Amino acid sequence: MRNFFISLFLLALIGLLISLGFWQLDRAHEKQNILNQQALGQTQKPISLQEIQKLDSSMALKSIRLTGTFDNQHSFLLDNKFNKHRPGYQVITPFHDQKTGHWVLVNRGWISQGQGRSETPKIPAVSGVVTILGVINSSADKGFVLGKSVENATIWPVLLQRINYDNIAALLKVPVLPFVVLLDPKESFGFVREWQFVTINPERHLGYAVQWFALAITLIILLIVYQVKNRREKKSDV
Repeated sequence: MRNFFISLFLLALIGLLISLGFWQLDRAHEKQNILNQQALGQTQKPISLQEIQKLDSSMALKSIRLTGTFDNQHSFLLDNKFNKHRPGYQVITPFHDQKTGHWVLVNRGWISQGQGRSETPKIPAVSGVVTILGVINSSADKGFVLGKSVENATIWPVLLQRINYDNIAALLKVPVLPFVVLLDPKESFGFVREWQFVTINPERHLGYAVQWFALAITLIILLIVYQVKNRREKKSDV
């Protein structure tokens, strides 16, 4: 009975390791697709809001050009963002597209927290009609939720823990499109912009997959050796 449970445990562990290996392969494939989209988006001509008939996966990481005005009175500070181990925020400012009349959230980059959380960083205003270039980040809607302090917000800029488009629209009293435009690093209307679309590259995921599969193979060999040893012991006892 003891040998049965040991074998069962090893089989379960082998199954787990193999599933982890395939999961890492899936992650590598996903990250490579993101990098491919990013590279393709950089080579294509920037689109406009008028060209977006439907927001889908094909729009992700595409370059976009907008002409309009920033709402300087109603910026948001996306909390818990670090740059070179320094705490700070990402500044998100609503942008009114002149041609379509739509409102879009523009991430202008990272700004330092300053001396402490009680000190609100000053956000320079951008006056007049401007044309900006950026990248569509359609994955920014992954759980964007306003923090508790935002429910009765009366002081701007408003602090966000994550973003919820419906809540932001309610605060702004205008509908906003369900994506964020990451301002191009060359634009002069932003702050520190070192956009990272993948934090772990595909090669590292492949390396992790190899490790999981190698461990699974090692356990398979150990299981075979264990079973052969048990059979020999049983034969010798007869």
